Parts: sequence; C-alpha cells; structure tokens
Amino acid sequence: MELRAFLELFIRRGNLIFGVVVVSLLVGFLTYRLQTQWYQGTVLLSVTRQGTEAATDYQYDQYYRLQADERMANTVARYLETAIGRRDTARRALLSGAREAEFIKGQVTALVLASNLVEVTYRAKTPTEAERIAGALSEAGERYIAGLNEQAGDRNWFTLVATEALLRDGRFTLPIALGIGGAAGLGVAFWTVLGLWYWRGQPRGR
Repeated sequence: MELRAFLELFIRRGNLIFGVVVVSLLVGFLTYRLQTQWYQGTVLLSVTRQGTEAATDYQYDQYYRLQADERMANTVARYLETAIGRRDTARRALLSGAREAEFIKGQVTALVLASNLVEVTYRAKTPTEAERIAGALSEAGERYIAGLNEQAGDRNWFTLVATEALLRDGRFTLPIALGIGGAAGLGVAFWTVLGLWYWRGQPRGR
C-alpha cells in the first residue's frame, strides 16, 4: 500500500479515531477522579556513633570508620525492607490489623545515599499515619542496631538520627492520566482501523 493510500485510510476513519480517543480520555479522567487517596513518605536516617574510643590502632582510622558506617547503613536499609522489618515498623506505628497486614505486604524502599545516610520511602493512607510510620522506621532501625551493638560488645556503638518525614500526594496527576489515556486511545484506534481495513476494506484477491 502506498503512503498516500495508507494516510487516506485513517482520514476516512477520522470519526472512529476521534471517538476512540475521546472515550480513552474520558476513562483516563474517571480513573484520576476515582483514585484512592494515599501519600508517599520519605525519611532520612543517619547512622552515627554514640561515642568514640580514643586509640591509635588502625581499626579507628577514618577510612575504616567510614567503611564500618557504610556497612551498618546498608545493613539497616536491608533490614527495613524485609517483611520482618516492615512488621516491626507496622507494630511500632500502631497500625490497625488490616492496615498492618497491608503495610507488611507492601513495599518499603531503603536507598543508601552516602556512607552513613539512608533514604527510606513508604506508602501511607493519611498524613498522620505517615508521621507515625516515619517515627516507627527510626525506632525499628534503632532497635535493630541496638541488638547488633549488644552482640558486638563494642564501646563505639552505632545509633540512628532521623529527619522529619517529607510527604507528597502519591496519586498520579490529571495530565499524566490524560496523557496515558490519549496514548492508549491512539494505539487502540490505530489497530482498530487496520483491523477493519483487513477484514472489510482490503480488496479480495490480493
């Protein structure tokens, strides 16, 4: 098929294409309006020391200290991402039975940004709940570190310092919803026109 004939095929089906795109945009708008409200929370956890022991031994050299901080930060990050860590966090945040189960099955993402800095992101239903979860994440991480400190018996114990939670609306915006709807509508319209051409419009015998 020549390019001109191909374009004319879509021009003749202009009303169909327009209708499909309009319906897709309407679906995108309704999807945006019917979204369940939720929030994305972000909190920064800094791994630091409760005290330091003066020594000239190499184990207290700055390089080894930063390396130890980084390993501890990575350990805490991985713990908070596990189901056990999420369960501990949910209980410390005093989440209800159904919400606790939902949080445990959900996702907590902990990203090590620097040698001693961990960024934790999570989902919450309300701003109040998000604040409680942020505090619970810090408490859960601190309790986990305390257990490691006791096992190590080291006077240079680790601890966590948390920032206030940063919240944002977790729902996708109207432009995104309309963009996805419009793109999906164009795709459906394109293949619909080609399908109709193949089954009805294509001359037989070719």
